Amino acid sequence: VTLAAGEKACSITLLKNKDREKVVLFSEPFMLSPQNEIITTKDQLPIIKTLIDSDGAVSLKEMMETSGLVLGYSTGRSYSSSIDQIINSSVNGKNSFLTFGNDIFEGLMRMMKRGRVDYTIGYGYEGRYIAKNLEFEKNVIAIPMRENPSYVPVYAGCPRNVWGQNIIRKLNEIINTARYSSVIYGTYQEWLDPESWERYQKNLPKMLWDIQPN
Repeated sequence: VTLAAGEKACSITLLKNKDREKVVLFSEPFMLSPQNEIITTKDQLPIIKTLIDSDGAVSLKEMMETSGLVLGYSTGRSYSSSIDQIINSSVNGKNSFLTFGNDIFEGLMRMMKRGRVDYTIGYGYEGRYIAKNLEFEKNVIAIPMRENPSYVPVYAGCPRNVWGQNIIRKLNEIINTARYSSVIYGTYQEWLDPESWERYQKNLPKMLWDIQPN
């Protein structure tokens, strides 16, 4: 609302969409944000490995329909319209467990630790943070879903006026150098499992570094 009103304020972490572009001037992207992934444990890898493609991703639909593993999920949390649609069309009494209540994701992580569900859906860094608090983070991994983008660029945004243009110009001068620094792109390193961090670094050149100015 503040940006739309043209006030002298900026947001440093925005995702770009067409509606926002009508009222917001966006900087060059300076970071990648990991998206929802399958969160599971290494114990399930012997089964899941048969479903992983050459890009390291799995199809959620295929996993629900053929793996025999149990998904823990909640109707109180949207995972994106496409993922929600897959879940709603594929759930049955054997392949999923629906939960309700407060602290939904933490509750699902507790269930996964106890073996009551085999996997859930969430952000890898979120899963690792909770798993660390529950003392089983070394056994938790995140796997990209074929039906969902693994990463999206993150931008700074300012109001679409002369003041905003000046700020964005100055920010872009900084971003065009700073995005190559581990101080910026390393933000997620502590909160991603080693395999996820390796995937993240591989995507930096093609999604964040080798870009053309707007």
